[in-house]
Amino acid sequence: MLDWADGEIQEWANRERRTARLVRACYDICASRGALSADELHALCRLTWITKNRHREITDNTGAVVEALSDLGFDPKAGLALMKGFQTNGAPDAIGELGIVAYYNGFRRIAREWLCDHRDAVRKIVDSVASAVDDGAANAAYRKIESLPLLSRPRAGDGKPSNLLTPLLACLDPRSRAPIINARTRQFLRRLDPASLTLGAQYDGLVNLIGQAGIDDAFDLDAVIQHDDLHDDLLERIGQAGIDDALDLDVIDEEQIANPPKELGERNDEDVEYLRSMDMVTMRRTHNTMTNAFRAICKQAGLIVQEGSERTCRFDALILEYRNGRHLLVEVKTNDAMPMCRMAVGQLLDYRRRQSNRVAIDLAVLFPTRPSQESQEFLADADVGVKAIWFNEDFKKIEGSIELGGCR
Repeated sequence: MLDWADGEIQEWANRERRTARLVRACYDICASRGALSADELHALCRLTWITKNRHREITDNTGAVVEALSDLGFDPKAGLALMKGFQTNGAPDAIGELGIVAYYNGFRRIAREWLCDHRDAVRKIVDSVASAVDDGAANAAYRKIESLPLLSRPRAGDGKPSNLLTPLLACLDPRSRAPIINARTRQFLRRLDPASLTLGAQYDGLVNLIGQAGIDDAFDLDAVIQHDDLHDDLLERIGQAGIDDALDLDVIDEEQIANPPKELGERNDEDVEYLRSMDMVTMRRTHNTMTNAFRAICKQAGLIVQEGSERTCRFDALILEYRNGRHLLVEVKTNDAMPMCRMAVGQLLDYRRRQSNRVAIDLAVLFPTRPSQESQEFLADADVGVKAIWFNEDFKKIEGSIELGGCR
């Protein structure tokens, strides 16, 4: 909950959620009729648009919403009563205060022509996000947007497809985690990670903010990012200041200087001799075997891997720039029992919050073999968002949410 933002920001996030309920209800009804047409895609996008007057105040959006609904095949004469037909679909019962983005007027008409030209590709992207079960599926859809041509205007600048499509995708994502990406979003991301240029990297960077600083979903995130005066507050709340109450930062800083991350070293079994439990010894040996195999696979792939040496942050492995300028923080677990999975998630969250570049860090748990379906579903859940990875039979390849190695 955005308990640190003023009421206007919270109401803006709620406006976006109301819009999303209507858009999703319309999409479900239209999709039940068959594949969406370019006109239907255009109308769904228009439901996310707002209108501003000369003083940049948002005007009543009823007319624009009713017009878009008409193009989707719903009777516009019914006015507000029209919405009652959507109640079972979870849509709002008022349409005057809906909309998310002030999409640039110069592209509003061009958008329809562009959607006609690229209907099939856009439809696949829209449908995949509407049925997304994890961040990997949604991220793949966002990366496909980047392969689409720009919206071209004669004698004027071209428009990015992401500006048109991501508000719609945010409304359709059943997990409410698909972020809205536009010029202001990209400007904010550059403050966090100047290398976040690709749409896939931007998706990851934004999604990693959800669950932090009271941001519950993509709509909370957008409401904050679209207000420039809140950027510094958000950066402070997701930064090192967030652990002031729990830790002595002076001590941490000294330890970071004395014990910076180092290259992942070879493991041996000498450190298990002091353990009293035979089971613990076996677990440690398995852990070392897994770590050594993981290190070898990453080395063969040309990846740099670090381990945590700070007393309060002894993470197992951190792969630097494993994909699109992003890093992967890995916790090694010797079995996939749910208590182990829950422990791994807690460790990873704690380790990541101590990193200065936390927004660019993804999380993963490494298992010796394919984990159970229950464990995979737990880690992939939208409220958890951790990748599950495991070794193949001969420990020569990493499989799962990401794949590494495979060469013998």
